[in-house]
Amino acid sequence: MTKSQAFAHTIKIAVKAKNAFGQEMVNQKVNTIIKEVLSFLPLDDYIEHAQDESEDDG
Repeated sequence: MTKSQAFAHTIKIAVKAKNAFGQEMVNQKVNTIIKEVLSFLPLDDYIEHAQDESEDDG
């Protein structure tokens, strides 16, 4: 499955879920999943690195 096929499949699933459960509920669930995934990433290191790079540029 290509990336574009996977993306299209994901969109179809999201549309079905919104039709079945409502847009607000699906949005809340998706946001929760995204927050959970982001909590596993070392974003503090990334933010510090990005800030250092922006200071070097400016």
